[in-house]
Amino acid sequence: MIMETPVHPDVEKLRSFGQGRLSAEEAAAIEEHLADCATCCLLLEESPADSFVGRLRQAKDQTSEVLETSKVFRNLRKENADTKINHAGLTPAPADDEPFELADHPRYRVVRLLGQGGMGAVYLAEHRHMGRSVALKVINPDLLNRPGSLPRFQQEVRAAAKLDHPNIVAAYDADHASSLHFLVMEYVEGQNLADYLDEKGPLPVSLACDIIRQAALGLHHAHERGMVHRDIKPHNLMLTPSNQVKVLDFGLARFAADSIQTSEVSETSEVFGLTGASTFVGTTDYIAPEQARDAHAADGRADIYSLGCTLYHLLTGNPPFPEGPALEKLCRHAAEEPYPLCAQRTDVPGALAAVVSRMMAKKPEDRYQSAAEAAAVLDECGRILILPSENGRIGVLPDKARGIVFFLVGLAAMLLSGLVANGCIN
Repeated sequence: MIMETPVHPDVEKLRSFGQGRLSAEEAAAIEEHLADCATCCLLLEESPADSFVGRLRQAKDQTSEVLETSKVFRNLRKENADTKINHAGLTPAPADDEPFELADHPRYRVVRLLGQGGMGAVYLAEHRHMGRSVALKVINPDLLNRPGSLPRFQQEVRAAAKLDHPNIVAAYDADHASSLHFLVMEYVEGQNLADYLDEKGPLPVSLACDIIRQAALGLHHAHERGMVHRDIKPHNLMLTPSNQVKVLDFGLARFAADSIQTSEVSETSEVFGLTGASTFVGTTDYIAPEQARDAHAADGRADIYSLGCTLYHLLTGNPPFPEGPALEKLCRHAAEEPYPLCAQRTDVPGALAAVVSRMMAKKPEDRYQSAAEAAAVLDECGRILILPSENGRIGVLPDKARGIVFFLVGLAAMLLSGLVANGCIN
């Protein structure tokens, strides 16, 4: 059954309500919405305080309780400067250049530390017998010290190991050394897209389309096998020197969330109007509205939303909603449209902007229904941006011609979706 997406007031209207600047009719409508929406109550708490809000809190005992509990979320935000709330404030475990537990491992020799985060630390290593470079992801012990977490980790690793696609980082092995558990992965030379964006800024339109097309193909392979990523973002997409894209960390986002004790998040989940102990899976800059409500109920279309947010970021240099605290971003993903692409870049055709908008549709049923469908449209977008010229060099289609062709591509995609939805095409 498809969940109905709630309609939230926009952030500015909530602020106006908190400052007593709305008409009586508008204020009454907002007040009625707040009675059933903990999300907007929490957002209102972050608005500048005034006497009107103080009187409102005194008059609404239930709302006051919700707002008081929002301190939990503020603590999470302080612990997560990059606005990630999926791992319930996990701080990175201290990482050594070479963990002593791995110093004498019979199969893997650690070369150097590549990076670390809430999930754990990643090391470049070499297989002692085969001489192959691999990446060792040592899992944060805080995740594995909780009841039932080790079997879940092993289950996710087994599922990830079944994925075999050129656009997915391969999982080779899982092992442990003393108290450390680690995942052995394909080592990919290159940069994650977040670092690449920091260096290059907004990408050429054709390159951005091709990057997201490749990621969509990898996601489709995983979705067909029942795996949803749940944390697609530039940090989890690797770009090689030959411009091949590799999706990182399949299965680990859900494992991290499932490993969090119910007692640690049950209160926050209840206040936020969400279900399950592992609700916070994903990153607020890229998370689909339905995934923010219930990560376990989200399907592959949530990954398509996150992929659309990532494409928006590649084209503009910023995520769709770059400003504000985490809770405000969640509200905007659910209720607002980002600043138009075409208003930020004149070389982005309107039809491509429409493709991004459809990927980021608020309701899952309004998006592309498979990652393969999104990949096919993006492939056409990339193809029509360039064409061979008479002298054999690559030229760019004129803006008017590009606009016409993109319109036709978008129209064809809509017709294809309609045929698939009506059962005319299997």
